[in-house]
Amino acid sequence: MHAGPMGKLYSLDARGKFGWSGGLGRLCLGENRLGFYHWLAGIYHKKYYYGKPYISREKFHRSPNTRQPQQQAWRAIMRSGVLSWQHLAPFEKKFFNDLAKHRPLSGYNLYLKEWLNMHKSEVLG
Repeated sequence: MHAGPMGKLYSLDARGKFGWSGGLGRLCLGENRLGFYHWLAGIYHKKYYYGKPYISREKFHRSPNTRQPQQQAWRAIMRSGVLSWQHLAPFEKKFFNDLAKHRPLSGYNLYLKEWLNMHKSEVLG
């Protein structure tokens, strides 16, 4: 992690979070940055316009964790689906990986999609 002042980003593929989000602080090699915010901090995306790559930046944002009952129910179902995937036998995982081979998702994502669709009635009623 870079602990000094942030300079220009000399990268052709900058994506994800860069910098520090203000408010929570970050500990880095004996130096504590509490509430530090630099103008380069943000979420970077690589976009293409007419075949040319452009890098755009969004500011950090934190979505509120409202802890609604329906949200908590979905989280519990998702958690049980992940645990279920972790306890599958290797040949069962291979089955889902083979099913997802010609789709834009992995076998893990296909399994969780089927799991959530199967348990949708528990949350929605």
